Order: sequence, then structure tokens, then C-alpha cells
Amino acid sequence: MLLIKATTHTLKYFIRLRTFRLLFWKSETSRHLWYGVQIADDPASPGTLWSIAQSEEELTAIFRLFDTAEVSVFLFNEERLNVASARIKVRFTEPERIGIIADAKPAPDGASKLSHGFIDSLLAPGSSVKLLEANPAGSCEWIEVQSKLITQRLTQCELSMITGEEGDQQELLAEWLVDALGGPAAVRNPLVYEQQGPRELSDLLLSYEYGCFLLESKALAIIARDLMPDRATLRRNVLKQVNTAVSQLTGACANIRRGLRVADKEGRDLVLTRDQPIHCMVLVPDLSLIGDCDILVPKLTLSILKKAKGFLNLLDPIELRRLVHNAGFMAMNSKALTPIMAFDGILLKRCELAGKQTTADFRFSMTLGNPNSSH
Repeated sequence: MLLIKATTHTLKYFIRLRTFRLLFWKSETSRHLWYGVQIADDPASPGTLWSIAQSEEELTAIFRLFDTAEVSVFLFNEERLNVASARIKVRFTEPERIGIIADAKPAPDGASKLSHGFIDSLLAPGSSVKLLEANPAGSCEWIEVQSKLITQRLTQCELSMITGEEGDQQELLAEWLVDALGGPAAVRNPLVYEQQGPRELSDLLLSYEYGCFLLESKALAIIARDLMPDRATLRRNVLKQVNTAVSQLTGACANIRRGLRVADKEGRDLVLTRDQPIHCMVLVPDLSLIGDCDILVPKLTLSILKKAKGFLNLLDPIELRRLVHNAGFMAMNSKALTPIMAFDGILLKRCELAGKQTTADFRFSMTLGNPNSSH
């Protein structure tokens, strides 16, 4: 069995393309065996997920694959949920393949972290290292695995990555992630009652006694496209959607401060904290898509701060999950903080740091009295 954990954005390429490359390489000095899965998500720089065999059982499984050329593949998303599977037969480029792992030995903990730069260089143009390659013998027939995610209000979020609407699926994941804060419950697609009639305020709304949180989710349609987009196209799409989301959030903040009625989709009024700065979050599929936009975050952060008196954070599902779990950990180690209070403080500190970054693609975490960030 081959378990692949990646972003939903990357998994969509596996499902849509129905093929990928398996790569194997053994170090002649350490005899450690590396293996990778490469997906053609960009013609100039296809993405590769690398791993290293760290147990005898793992080496035995690889030896079995080399012997039978059959493998069951399972795809897992950011929240470690299995979303699809397939049983495939592969074709190797070298008929005499068993010898590559005949004397392989398990790698110790930490070996993968020390070698990532070198492993990436194996795929660099002009590399003299020969990799053993295998490809699916035919198209991968993915079987969808549907999940029912239960929220604290006992509502169900049905995650169906292949048949579900792509934008709706990202919203569902965001709702379930913030639900881990334990309260108050997030409200999906709340309505604000303007003079012209009710309209959607935001994709998600959270409010508690010390603040208010708005989230706009901007997904990328990949599975439904006729032609697969490269990263340059996706980057343009994300940039356009981020600017749209910031405009929507600015208007939503204004409506909250004007005191307009806000209700859930069933028409039940929602009590909001309206006199505090509002946390505005834009959820995109993958922050690395806009990682090279050096003035994007400072520009948008300053804009929403001036126009809406709000704090802006650009997030992807991985970062949202990290921040929610970070908030839970801080609350667990504090006598005064609740998870939602910790989440409030984390977003504030992250926003302050984001305004000084040259990239939107950074990871942030806090301990009590010690904020940290990493690119």
C-alpha cells in the first residue's frame, strides 16, 4: 500500500490526471532507499513528494512492489482524511529492478530532514544520477471515499472530493477546522440585511464577547476543468480571487459596524461583537501559489486596516489547521485563555508579522509569551 498525504490542491491533480510517476533512488554510501511520487502539476517544475524507508517493514513492502508491480494507493488530505483510493499495476523502466534494494537498510530518524536539499537536486536539469522509474500501466480509476464530519452542533459536513462542488468542499473543511476551537460555533454563509434585501455576509462567521471573525474561502476549480492549468495560471487566478475576497470582507466589516441585522440561513438573528477590530481571513488552496508576491500582504493588510479597521490573514487549510491546534495547545496550558481567545491573539500577532513579510507563504506559531514564524 502507498499512502500519499498532500494538500487538497495537489490531490486534485492526482485525481484529474489519473497518472503519476514513482521514483526510487538508493544512496551508494548510506544504502538508504528514497522513493518519491511525482505529479505533473506544472510542465516546468512538476511537484514531487519524497520519503525515505525507515523500517524493515517499509523495505519489505517496497520489495513486494518491485516483485508484483501492483500497489493500492490511498490519498489523504491536510486533515489526514482518506479521500480516494485506487488499485494499480505499474511498469518499471528497468527490468532488473530487484537489485536496487537488495542491500538497502532502514534510515534513522532525522535522515530525511538532513537530505531534502540533496534529494531535490536529483531531479535538477543535468543531474547525472539515474533514478528508477515506474508508471501506472493505465489510467488510475479513483474510488471516492466520502467522509461525514460532525460539528459541535451535531451538524454534518459531507466531504466528497471528487463529486462534491470544489468551492463548497473548501468551505466545509474550514468550518470543521475552526469547529475544533470548541465555541462559539461557526456559522456558514450568514446573511446581512441591507436596504436592498438580504445578501451573504461571508463564507464563515465567528463571534464571541471579545471579537468577531470573518472568513472568505477562495477555491480553485481543477477537477472540473477541461484543460489542466499550470502554476502561472493558478497564481493569476488566486491573486484575482484574493483581491475580490478582501473587497468582500471590507464591505462585510462596514455592514457589521453599521449595526445591520445579521442572521443565519434559517433567519435566526446572530449576536455580534461590533465594537472591536474584526479578524478577516482569506482561505486559499495553497499559499505557495502566491509566495513570490512580495508586496501583496503588506499592501492588502494596510488597506483593510485603514478601510475596515480589521486585521487580515491569508491562510491555506494547512495553516488554518496549525493555528487552530496552536490555539488549543495554548489554552490547555493557560488558566485564563480559552481556545477562541488564544486564536484571537494568534491571528493578531500573525497579522502584525505578515505586514513585514516579503512573502504570503509563511508559517506561524506561538507559545505563551513567544511568537515564532517560519518560511
